[in-house]
Amino acid sequence: MSGFAPNHPEVHVEHAGLAADVDRGLAPLILDLWRMGVETSGSCQGEWDEEGRAYLQFPTSEHAARFLALMPKGSERGAQSMSRRLLGGMYAADDVGDLWDFACWPDPSGRPYDRAGPAAFTFMVEVYFPPSDIPEIAARVAATRKESGVLAEGRETQ
Repeated sequence: MSGFAPNHPEVHVEHAGLAADVDRGLAPLILDLWRMGVETSGSCQGEWDEEGRAYLQFPTSEHAARFLALMPKGSERGAQSMSRRLLGGMYAADDVGDLWDFACWPDPSGRPYDRAGPAAFTFMVEVYFPPSDIPEIAARVAATRKESGVLAEGRETQ
């Protein structure tokens, strides 16, 4: 799932028919997302771009929305809170540190362009964040999984 510039150590993860080689620093998070029904289609634990960000890629905007729903909902206060940084440019100010960012592009997963009728599109979404947020993101997802009673099925192998 990585495959960009950095060469982070990877592990193989599997759950309910999903399988991928992912950066070791993201493996527990990705497994917990899959356990919660949130699919990913790419990832990097950081340093893949000039800003040193980590990212998670989601195959549809629905999966990205489900991931974001697991994050804080504004109950945190302060300029450096994850909820403030997650909102990125919406509330950017000089006192806000490492902002999250998002990219979205159409994926014609339905009808191909060469057929009659409208193409069916989904939107792939990438969520970029500072690598320093990975432990907190993973802890929030794991806590939600446990509170929801979702079992820790799946496995990680070297």
